[in-house]
Amino acid sequence: MSATLLDDSILVSHLDVKNESISNLITPKTANDIGDRIILIPQEINPCISDEELKTFFKKLSISYNVVVIVPSQHRANYWQDVADKTLSSANIYNGIISLKNRHIGLVVLINRYDGIDLADDACRILVIDGLPDIRRRIDKIEQTILAGSDKVNTKLIQRIEQGMGRGIRSRADQCAVFLIGHKLTDQLYSKGAINKFSPATQAQLNLSDRIAEQLRGSSLDKLEDLINLSIEHDPRWVKASKEAIVHLKYEQACKMDPIILQQRYAFNAATMGNYGKAIQAIQRAIDNADEPKIKGWLLQQLATYTNFLDPVRSQRIQKSAIESNPHVIHPIEGVNYTRLGTVPISQSKSCREYALRFENCDKYLLGMHAIIEDLVFLPETSEKFEEALNNVALSLGFIGQRPDAEYHKGPDNLWQINSEKFLVIECKNGSTDDEIIKRYCDQLSGHMNWFEEEYRSNAIATPIIIHPVNVFSKDCSPHPKTRVLNQGKLSELRCALEAFSKAISSNENFGDIKTIEEALKHFDFTHGNFVNKYTLRYEVKQDR
Repeated sequence: MSATLLDDSILVSHLDVKNESISNLITPKTANDIGDRIILIPQEINPCISDEELKTFFKKLSISYNVVVIVPSQHRANYWQDVADKTLSSANIYNGIISLKNRHIGLVVLINRYDGIDLADDACRILVIDGLPDIRRRIDKIEQTILAGSDKVNTKLIQRIEQGMGRGIRSRADQCAVFLIGHKLTDQLYSKGAINKFSPATQAQLNLSDRIAEQLRGSSLDKLEDLINLSIEHDPRWVKASKEAIVHLKYEQACKMDPIILQQRYAFNAATMGNYGKAIQAIQRAIDNADEPKIKGWLLQQLATYTNFLDPVRSQRIQKSAIESNPHVIHPIEGVNYTRLGTVPISQSKSCREYALRFENCDKYLLGMHAIIEDLVFLPETSEKFEEALNNVALSLGFIGQRPDAEYHKGPDNLWQINSEKFLVIECKNGSTDDEIIKRYCDQLSGHMNWFEEEYRSNAIATPIIIHPVNVFSKDCSPHPKTRVLNQGKLSELRCALEAFSKAISSNENFGDIKTIEEALKHFDFTHGNFVNKYTLRYEVKQDR
């Protein structure tokens, strides 16, 4: 039983429920049994609203109401620590929920609890979903890396977010103001189009909230208080509009079944019985239904796995073809030939303009840039997000970017081509907590320079860069003499400059204007001649005392 089961395929994939059972699911006659919610996305209303402004805003509201903030991790909980009246984790959540139900506490932070929590009525009048849910299980992390940005991953994220949004209303008579915040989350909803994956009732409430909030576009947070009170204080005009928005909604009677998941389950069941031929046929049918290259590559890898039981040689050929669709799947035993970056076809400013115009408008461009900047942090176990963000930084500034280690299992974490001859060979150690750059990291960067010289045997010139909290190598290191370091301070400078740059080129009247982009690239030292000197440091080697 679930209120947020938008895709019945999970009944097949996880529980092996048969088709005839799914076709007879019990569903309510109407979908208007949801409580009264106003759903606001402040950083879509105004992309310039900062996290600090939001934190101050919610602390102010918590004087009058219980405000519950759901965060994905302990790291994000630490950000709220200075304003939180209580932080609830698995160790103290039971007593904390009881306290919320019995009295006014203020601002309460919940760590990674998007379901299984009942916060009816005054226990939670304002609910905040801060950022994208965190992936905990190792198998889910692997899948998210392989399928990042795909429809499958987006659907899972939205279902998790919607589960969290349901914590604040537990009956038709309940009311709650829901805020979705964080640039990554906002970008996922709008730039990636995931907002259309919410349930019909949530979409109806979102559309109503958007129509009302539209008149406040570009405004400060203070203007949102009146909107919040419409819902929380049960304003008759709001209640009427809210009920009318969902009164005619009905649950779809026909089951929603993903044909790919159905065939995957058939294949798994066949393989467990030793019938690998039947498993291969089922996965091939799934591949035939796949439209997205990432999904196709992921399915081809599964085809290779089943084929390996019967024909290991053919399995390796299939795995090699899987790489062509999705470079993040497992590489075949013989490896994959590296594809060099080509020549820079147009000017930096034109490439920068092309990247910006991929977004529908300047607001979505700003959301996308904020989402990239949000991942540029020194934090353990965030290397995948960091390296992908760094690659997008290259593209956003009009350079060419590549992730050789992720795509070919050889070479540096990131490779930037900043003009026809100059390259940046980048090793990312953003998860390091060492107070010096250790020898292993130094040797890795030197090895990547050797790899570059072997792959690019022309007039190409590379600058080795290591990203690490400090710019001091341990005394047993012998860094490449051209090595530069992007340390904690320089990363902060880069983040600030990227934010200012994106604002400078994204005003309505200047969005996509080449001259504006050229001037901004020069002003923030993002041109190929200035970037390295501005945003990296010379290294030091620790000396014996």
